[in-house]
This record gives sequence, structure tokens and C-alpha cells, in this order.
Amino acid sequence: MIDVELLKNMSSNRSFKNGQVIIEDEDTVCDEMYIILKGTVDVYKNYNKPECIKVAALPAGSFFGEMSLFLNKGRTATVVAAEDTILLAINRLNAYEFFEKQPAATFLLIKSLCARLEGQTSFYGKSYINRQDSLNTETDINDLSLLPDIFPEGHKNYSNTFEPDDPDLLFEKGYICPMCYYSFKALTVKYSALKLDHTDRDFRSHYSKIEPIYYDVLTCPKCWYSTLLSSFQSALPSRADVLNKRMLHYKSQMILSLNEKREANQLFIVLYLALECTQICFPRPEMIKAKLWLRISWLYHDCGDEKMELYAIEQTYKAYLYVYEKTEISPNQMQQLQLLIGELSFKLKDYQSAKRFLYLAKVYEPNKPYLRSQADERLEEIKALKIDA
Repeated sequence: MIDVELLKNMSSNRSFKNGQVIIEDEDTVCDEMYIILKGTVDVYKNYNKPECIKVAALPAGSFFGEMSLFLNKGRTATVVAAEDTILLAINRLNAYEFFEKQPAATFLLIKSLCARLEGQTSFYGKSYINRQDSLNTETDINDLSLLPDIFPEGHKNYSNTFEPDDPDLLFEKGYICPMCYYSFKALTVKYSALKLDHTDRDFRSHYSKIEPIYYDVLTCPKCWYSTLLSSFQSALPSRADVLNKRMLHYKSQMILSLNEKREANQLFIVLYLALECTQICFPRPEMIKAKLWLRISWLYHDCGDEKMELYAIEQTYKAYLYVYEKTEISPNQMQQLQLLIGELSFKLKDYQSAKRFLYLAKVYEPNKPYLRSQADERLEEIKALKIDA
């Protein structure tokens, strides 16, 4: 680790106020790299432009700009102080002395450069390691072939952000991770204070002033164990070793940072992490997996990616069909499950399957009248299409 406390007394320290630009992507004078001694910085592509993308948030102990220092390359990203920040500037004149006195920093820098040479950079953070390691801002974030391998083919970088209209509908609640026993706090929705606006046919509930689905998945900030909030305490601690090995793989690829303003890229990370964790940590992951795929389809919809939304709907359909055919379903859940599979089939234009499951939901006994009515309405729509299904 870099001895941050020791470096705070060096004469080449520089202070930046919250929101102040540290370096710009058009800078041509490039003879310095920086170590963050205090505070946090955000890294952007196309800063202050319509296509602006935040690609990383770097904590104290990280460093950036090393490619510019050693290769005299122009800046390819803009770095902005996310809070009052103190940086140590290292230039060609003091670099030898610094690395001689800080061998740990030398090791981390070499590690970063080797990773870059192997092509292990991506705009989700393969070069922005979520540890106090070296961080390189000189990566090409537009190379979609370099996405972390947690994402399916076709997944993109999304600039969408989602904030509650009423922050008072959130509160910090304490949790203990069942896998690593780490105690942490996370933003949680005050469900008792929510006001239902409407419910979609696939049972997505919309509430006034907040979308709870952006807070549905809980992630341990230490081991990255992730799953639906309702299932968080049900994992098997005996699978912790397997989980840790898998999460270390992803920690070398991505930054994970969730706050009140949810960024789509971060939400996708926790959802896909949850899919991995659910498969590892639960003896019967089928229903949780289906619920996660449904939420992933909703998020793609909110980001306006119709192609990936359709892909996620296909995965949701397969997951729920497996639940229906291979697991025990309580009578209270059966009608809703039949209706949901019918709705998913309808979205996929598989009208034969849609008619089958919608009819089963319509005639299921004992039934809930509002579910029967919804099934009947959709069956009438299919009939009006005049498709021989």
C-alpha cells in the first residue's frame, strides 16, 4: 500500500475544491501524474458535452495520469474533484526520488501498465480497480469489445441516472453480510410511505416520487455478495470461499459505487453480480434468478435499449418457465405466475404460448378476480390480432 500519511507533507501537494477540474482531456502539457492523498475524483469522457460519460470514481490512495508522465501522451479524460481533494503531483524531476522511497507505489504502477499492455482496460473499470491500486485514466472507453465479462453480448455503456423526486423516501439501514459478516449501511426504501401510481402487466409497480426497483438489490461493499433485498440473509455461508474467488475476478474489472443518485451502469453491475451470487450462494436459486432477470429487463427498458430489453425478456421467460415446470409453486403464486409467463410470451410474440398460459390463469381456481380479468383482456387482444396461434 502507498503510505498516504507520509506523502501529505511533501511540497508538491496540491489542493482542489469540490467540482474543480484537475486535468482536461484536451491538455497537451503532460508531464505529471497524481496520487490522491485525500478526497475523491471523478473521471469523465466528453466532459460538459451532451455525450458526457462518468467512467470512474477514484478514492484516496489511487493514482492517475501515469501514461502521460512516462509516454508524454495527451490526456484522454477529464478528472474533476468530487469533494475537496489533496493530490500529490509527480513529475519527471521528482519521479525517481518518489519511487525510490515508495517501492509499493512502483509495484502498483508496474501492475497497472502490465494490465494495460495485456488489453485489460474497459470503460467499466478494468483499469479502474476498485482497490487502493493504480488507476489509469488513459483508456478507450468506446471499445465495446472490452466490456467486463459479466455482461452479455450487446450490452452497452448507459449514461442514464435515476434520482428519487423525494429523497426522504430513502433511509440508511444497517445490514450484516451473511457471507463475510461485514457490517454496513445501505440506502433502503421506506415502503410504508410509498404511494402506488400504477402497475404494469408484468407486475412492475410504479410509485409516486421514487422507483423502488433501483434499490431492490443489496450488495455487500466488502465481498460484493449481491442479491435481492428480500433474499439477502438466506444465502449459504459455506459457499463464501467460492463466492470470494469469483468476486475477486470482477473486482479486477469494475468499480462499484452506489449512492442516492443511481447510475444505470452501476445498477447493471449489481444486477448481473446478483445473478452470479444467487447461482453460487443459494441451494434453490431458480425463483430469485427469474426475479432478477425481470428487473434487468425493466432497467434496459428505462435506458431505452429495446434490443437488450428483448434479450432480457427472453431470459426472464426461460427462467420463469423453469420455475413453473421444475419447482413447487404454492397455490397463492400459481395464477400470478401463469399470467406473468403469458405476458412475457406476448411480449416475445409467441402467441401460442401466451394463449396457453393466459387461459390457464383465467380458469385457475381458486382465482384472484383482477388477475383473471387481466388474463381475459390480453386474450381478447390476441384474438383481435387475428393470428392463427
